[in-house]
Amino acid sequence: MKEKENYEELMEQLQREAFVALVKREQELAAKEREKEEKERKQRQEDQKRRNRMLESAFDGDVDEMKALLMEVSELDSKNGIGNDEMGKVIRQRHQLALVDCSDAHGNTPLSEAAGGGHPEAIQFLIDKGAIVNSKE
Repeated sequence: MKEKENYEELMEQLQREAFVALVKREQELAAKEREKEEKERKQRQEDQKRRNRMLESAFDGDVDEMKALLMEVSELDSKNGIGNDEMGKVIRQRHQLALVDCSDAHGNTPLSEAAGGGHPEAIQFLIDKGAIVNSKE
């Protein structure tokens, strides 16, 4: 009888420990997911700020600022482990083009902003960097 009670007590204890371990694991996974979501949210905010700065610098004709923004993107790619092999070059170029051809809520692109601001040097810089000249927006 005593042996049975000890066995049942041990089984209950093991079940409690397993449940606590399961709950703890789920909490850890949820915390990691929240952390990942927060990191992605911050990245989206930083990307949006960079696009806004690109649009503003294009309108102002500030080619040096546009170059600095493209350098930021390149440095971010390096920080994120994107190499300089063939695949890395494609990814890097895609990130550069995403900034050069970004648009605001009204469909304005850096190229249209530079043209609107009357800055031929900025226009040429953006075209040289791959801006789409015949954009529909």
